[in-house]
Amino acid sequence: MALRFKNPPPANPDDFERLCLRLLKAHWNLPALELYGRRGERQHGVDIIDMSGAEALRAAQCKLYDQSGTLPPAEIQAEVDAAKGFPLPLGVYAICTTARVSTQAQNAILLINQEHRQKGLFTVELFTWDRLDELLEEFTTIRDQVYRSRDATTRERTTRTHRTVKPAQPSASKVFQ
Repeated sequence: MALRFKNPPPANPDDFERLCLRLLKAHWNLPALELYGRRGERQHGVDIIDMSGAEALRAAQCKLYDQSGTLPPAEIQAEVDAAKGFPLPLGVYAICTTARVSTQAQNAILLINQEHRQKGLFTVELFTWDRLDELLEEFTTIRDQVYRSRDATTRERTTRTHRTVKPAQPSASKVFQ
């Protein structure tokens, strides 16, 4: 089994929003997704919106975090509460983040979804960086466009070298520099 190369997250919020837009368009099969508004405008917790006019709109919030941290349940709840104020009814609301997954975040999402199901409100999805990175591997065209320096030959050479070099050898660290 080949080890998978982990893609680094974008370095700034604008690039992260654009990456999330492209991945969610592909994952949800919604070409009508667009970035919503601009910084400084009241967005009701929405950075990405389905402009198709579908009855159950899909929307997303993008949160660029330190990859070593997790998304606190209180922040998840605050974003969900903001999305409840969106002027049109939402069907699915995604929170995309570069933070790591945590049981606290997952439990918060589960509790919110149970409450929302009873009240007829939108479903909440959590896309941590690990899940977004999996989508990059699923949608390789997007991955290859975003990470241009990692063409197929480089990825294959990196994967092949990583499989054959013993971790104790000094040259192993040079493979990923």
